[in-house]
Amino acid sequence: MSFEKEFLDNYLRFGLGSMTKTDIDGLVMHLLDKYVFPEGDPLKDKSNQAVSEQLQTPVGKIKNVRYAASLKFSESIEEEARSRFKNCLLSISFSTDAKDVKFLVEDQLVKTWFQ
Repeated sequence: MSFEKEFLDNYLRFGLGSMTKTDIDGLVMHLLDKYVFPEGDPLKDKSNQAVSEQLQTPVGKIKNVRYAASLKFSESIEEEARSRFKNCLLSISFSTDAKDVKFLVEDQLVKTWFQ
């Protein structure tokens, strides 16, 4: 499947104009994360900050749209969360003390799933 085909399949599922702007934003974010962006890489491998700069949108909006898109458009939310968690672990900085291991997870889907 392609970006265009998947977009049209979802957009036209309930009739032309039936999706809200929020749902369209979520769908576009989901597809940008899934398929190759014009610069060559899917956005799913990039941080919210990097995507924010690339799409010229506030980081908070990127976080919210990505989370909503995952819930609404992912085929398997659990698999999506696992995959994102694995990617998170590959780029994470750990800090430890005698009792705890601490790390920051900015992906809301991963945070919710991990908890």
